[in-house]
Amino acid sequence: MLSAYSRRSGFQSVIVDAYSNNLTIEETAKRISAIKGPKLLGFAVMSSHVVSRIESVLTLLDFNACDIRHVTLGGYFATFNQDFLLQRLGKVNSVIRFEVDQVFPHLVSAVAEGHDWKVLPGIAYRQDGKVIVSAGLTYPHNLDELPLADRSFERPDTNEAYIQTSRGCYGKCTFCLNIMFSNQEGMPTWRYRSAESIVDEMTRLAKDRGIRKYNIVDENFLGGRQKDARWRAHRFADLLIKNNLEIKFRLSCRANDIDSDLLAHLRDAGLINILLGIESGSSSFLRSIKKGATVNTNMAAIKMVRDAGISLSLGFMPYRPGTTLDSLDAEFRFLDDHVRGARLSPGLSQQLRGQLWVYEGSPEYRTLSQKGVRMQRDANTRNMFRYAECSKVVMFRQVNNPLLEMIEAAAIEIANMRIPHTRRMAYQRALDGLALDSSLGNLAVFHRHSKMDQSTFIKHARHPLVEEVSDIHILAQIENLLQRHDVSNGD
Repeated sequence: MLSAYSRRSGFQSVIVDAYSNNLTIEETAKRISAIKGPKLLGFAVMSSHVVSRIESVLTLLDFNACDIRHVTLGGYFATFNQDFLLQRLGKVNSVIRFEVDQVFPHLVSAVAEGHDWKVLPGIAYRQDGKVIVSAGLTYPHNLDELPLADRSFERPDTNEAYIQTSRGCYGKCTFCLNIMFSNQEGMPTWRYRSAESIVDEMTRLAKDRGIRKYNIVDENFLGGRQKDARWRAHRFADLLIKNNLEIKFRLSCRANDIDSDLLAHLRDAGLINILLGIESGSSSFLRSIKKGATVNTNMAAIKMVRDAGISLSLGFMPYRPGTTLDSLDAEFRFLDDHVRGARLSPGLSQQLRGQLWVYEGSPEYRTLSQKGVRMQRDANTRNMFRYAECSKVVMFRQVNNPLLEMIEAAAIEIANMRIPHTRRMAYQRALDGLALDSSLGNLAVFHRHSKMDQSTFIKHARHPLVEEVSDIHILAQIENLLQRHDVSNGD
């Protein structure tokens, strides 16, 4: 998007996608150095994991020889960690906070023309040893007016594209970064592109590049139960069917926003997977995080997705502050009752070890701080905090999570196999069943032997399925496993 903005403003733009192309730090620096002319470098910092790589790339670059005039950062992590980044990365000049669409082209123009860029709204920078943040906040009101994303960096042989159709979410979930990033004062909680704009872009990509698969990256595609949000979703499906695009797409939404008619319409238009933030099977926990959905709502949503024959992805957090062995048992049994046998992507091994992450500055962080919950900043992620957990829960995780990681590794092996889709799904359901059975089995063993010391428990209490799962690497072994445990094919 920023590249498209820059080109619209008359500047040359080059995207170096180090992640997708698996570039080393040296290769990334070399590609940047090869770009001719004066440069403004912009790095997307969506998580802490790229900070050290950015630092290394900047160290390798000869700023004078490359004629680098300015370095700026943007994204989730950059927005909420501006002080840390500007103090650590001495070669970075600025951080653009929150949505960068309207500020970035003005920053490029100001740097190119020698104007004062520090007066731009929402810019953080160093001055006299302190971090200063300029006043104001800008964001695009009408997303249809945004330029289409520059996809020149994408592999020409790819058959899948990421596409954004809306921004924001009306939800108030206490743990979510979106409420901090997209719901700033004065900003609408949900903005969207028209159905016509979305389908026009998909039609162009299908015609020009043959792309037939789309991952819609919105926080909440449906946007709520207001009339215009639901009309847009139905209109989107109508246009896809009318234009006979024959595409497949994935999306994310809240469980309380779907209904059977809308799901069926979207499925007929090409919907193959839906991510629902269920989070928990506990009413008290859903209330505590202000989810705005009930357990019954979640159960109904899961059933509607399964009945529609759509693959299901789940946001689920059995591990959170206050977790006990009994609450884990209840969460695992919720998945057993409502998700076993479903078409899941990814498999249950991820949901069974899901954890609530506490972000600095989030409502959840403030609530836990007020309750006196002990938290420690995570050294790797910087803006996430770990919290004290019950010693028995910690011990159980040390036993159970390695098993789930082995099951997930087996699932990856299955995904890479050249076998019919129906067989692949049967194998995935088998592994999901093993993940549930072994997790519930480990909990039962733990309850029977809870007086063991930790080392004895870890040595002796693992469920017997561990050895079977750890050796799954070839098709014959998976088929034998499927036959031995006779796991139901489910939907």
